[in-house]
Amino acid sequence: MQQLVQATAERLRWLISLEDSPFTLNEHYFSSKRETYLASYRDSRARPILQPPSGQPAYTHKDLRTLTSLPAEEAALSALASLGYQIKAGDLKKLLPSDEYEEELIVMAEVRAYWQVSYKVRRNFHRYAKL
Repeated sequence: MQQLVQATAERLRWLISLEDSPFTLNEHYFSSKRETYLASYRDSRARPILQPPSGQPAYTHKDLRTLTSLPAEEAALSALASLGYQIKAGDLKKLLPSDEYEEELIVMAEVRAYWQVSYKVRRNFHRYAKL
């Protein structure tokens, strides 16, 4: 029995030695996507859930797209533009403070960015393989 325990432990150590942290050679693309997704997740957490007025039907996807541009955001963008800063509406999300679930949001953003990068690499690999 001791031999089996030792062989199992040895095999488990071998399997663990094969595991590496995920990585990508497209670090710039990964970092860019990570920041984009993290800003988006922070924004989702910071905004209250939109509820239609009572007696109104629930918002549709189309309605939500028109509600995403708030007058305060437009005012902030125009004020920054008058100071010479060229900032897009999506960049404002990066200014949101962190919240109690910051670590979880970071994990979500890293996983999503990693899969976005791997999808891009896989898609390009298949395109070049057809040449």
